[in-house]
Amino acid sequence: MKQSLISSLERTICDRARSRSLGPDDALRLFDELLRQPRPRPGSAVAFNHLLAAVARGSCDGAVRSISLFGRMARAGAAVPDAGTYSNLIASCCRADRVDLAFSPLATALKAGLRLTTNPFAPLLRSLCRERRVAEAVDIACRMMPELGCAPNAFSHSAILNGLCDDGRSLEALELLRTMARNGDETSVVSYTIVIDGLFKEAKVEEAVKLFDEMRNQGVSPNAVTYLLIIDKLCKVGAVDKAMGVLRRMVDEGVTPNCAVYSSLINGYVTSGQWKRALMMFKEMNGKGIKPHVITYNSLIGALCKYRKSSEARKVFDYMLKSGEKPDVFSYGMLLRGYASDGSLADAQNIFEMMLRDGIAPNEYVFGSLLFAYAVHGSADEAMLVLSDMRKQGFSLNVVHYGTVMNALCKAGRMEDAMSQYNQMIHEGVRPNCIAYAFLVQGFCTCGSWKKAKDLIFDMIRRGVHPEAEHFTLVIRNLCSEGRVEEARNLFDLLSSDQSDAAAVDAAVVQYTVFRLQKLFPISTICLTWFQHSMKRLARVTDATMHASRARVMLPLLSMCAVALLLSPASADPASLDPAGGGGDGWPAADSPAEAPTGVAATLELADDEAAPDRTAVPPGRHTFRPRHHSSSALSPEQRRGLEHEARCGPRVPVRQGAFPWPGWKPRCRGGGGDAGAPKAAHRLQPLYDAP
Repeated sequence: MKQSLISSLERTICDRARSRSLGPDDALRLFDELLRQPRPRPGSAVAFNHLLAAVARGSCDGAVRSISLFGRMARAGAAVPDAGTYSNLIASCCRADRVDLAFSPLATALKAGLRLTTNPFAPLLRSLCRERRVAEAVDIACRMMPELGCAPNAFSHSAILNGLCDDGRSLEALELLRTMARNGDETSVVSYTIVIDGLFKEAKVEEAVKLFDEMRNQGVSPNAVTYLLIIDKLCKVGAVDKAMGVLRRMVDEGVTPNCAVYSSLINGYVTSGQWKRALMMFKEMNGKGIKPHVITYNSLIGALCKYRKSSEARKVFDYMLKSGEKPDVFSYGMLLRGYASDGSLADAQNIFEMMLRDGIAPNEYVFGSLLFAYAVHGSADEAMLVLSDMRKQGFSLNVVHYGTVMNALCKAGRMEDAMSQYNQMIHEGVRPNCIAYAFLVQGFCTCGSWKKAKDLIFDMIRRGVHPEAEHFTLVIRNLCSEGRVEEARNLFDLLSSDQSDAAAVDAAVVQYTVFRLQKLFPISTICLTWFQHSMKRLARVTDATMHASRARVMLPLLSMCAVALLLSPASADPASLDPAGGGGDGWPAADSPAEAPTGVAATLELADDEAAPDRTAVPPGRHTFRPRHHSSSALSPEQRRGLEHEARCGPRVPVRQGAFPWPGWKPRCRGGGGDAGAPKAAHRLQPLYDAP
């Protein structure tokens, strides 16, 4: 009777295990009941194996509990462990991340003379590869397993290939895969997919595509996962056309593309800037009855907003709502950012309110987009309210958030509020960057508070933030376009005192020169093009008495002044350029820029070298030359030739002296010297630079 009960209990355990209805709690209860049996039976090991496997698949500590149950079974002598028992024990050790303990049951099984299959080796190989012990895994698969008479199968090979690829050894994995194919070992589509993925991760695109083509020659057909992988990777490296070819091959072989495939293609077109093709792919996707995912919608909305197509992005957004797909916070955030970039503040507010009605909490990106929308619209007060709300909700404010608000305040002329935000940023431990300082410096320069702008620049340098050419050149450009040429000149004079970033100073000088000359003369496009070509040639000029970066700036400055005088048509009244009626330095006042006089040629009043004042004694912003004008009818032939010579060969003394470290440079006439007003017979006028 008892023997019948034992057999019935074992059959119940086996039946429930096969039907997958054996849970970990039931397995623990049945284990205790089976353990109370008086003696072991040969068939009891099978029932214990099912129970151990069920417990190991349970909670996070199931593997540890399974090992503990095996210890109880061994101490009680309830059953004789077989190969399946040791396989479960090895798998449990690997699940518990105790791969070192897994070698003990493996050695016990081999010592007992049990014939092992490939089942216990697969989890062992995966665990070794996961711990970057690929060499040990390769040794087990290529040496130990064949010696034990169990050849590695596709799962074992896949574990080795995956370990090699994760270790950055995709080429070794590729060689192993090809060796397996030559030896007739079992390979699967999973093995090829693993190696293709590893090659793409190491940017070996050609090898990955070649291996993808080799699959068919080996009789392995790619599945949907393989096609998705290669299409997605090709799109990410910018090879969208090749990805489209793979899509056509996928359809020809009868594999139906899903939403993920189309999403990858749409994202590829978006990344490469082909938003129209992305929109066409989206329409094709809907035409085939494939429902887009929210990620697909977000990719398309983000691309359209990036290229200032907010109206088209809103249509996609509305279509997403009609199709029943619920937008997420990124959908609202990208559309809000698009409206902000287009200056559509009302639409941006509408989207923000719609998001709140849908119960979606805004994140940092959404608040940043709303902040940008108010700043672009000039609503500085609303921008400060948004910044305050972000602070109350516990968001970590960064320099971009503060810089956006400060830019809006500076444009509105509210420099006290801008400095208040700056001080708050410093108080919260946020380090200002060059862009934030550029906003404040431009604001103070526009308001005429030059001393505060200078203090800010010194504070910037003291904090280790060096001026960058890109941002402060933009400040100088804006100041010059507003007619504040003197403020622009003072700005790059101050920047020149920081020798840590000569590129910023050089860019500032060039930008200032261009706008200065444009204020004085209607410079033609030919002149500006010639100026750029001169910059390239003069970048190679070096002199023993000047710094190379200063040479790149000074020589084009001198040359462009002369060329501008020749190429620019004169159209203004001569009195407008009279030094007496201009600024303190002899140039026209910044608030009333003058044009070149009609029918008048301007030359440079140059002092002799001996009469030049001491450079250290000249105050900043002062020039050593003044424009003078002559009636074209009053010019003698000698004076006209002298003017042409001066324009072609450059001035004979430094054009500028002052705080900026201008070099003591004296250009020489390329025609042999001599007085500009009395050309020699052997002297021929020629361009200062060779033609490109």
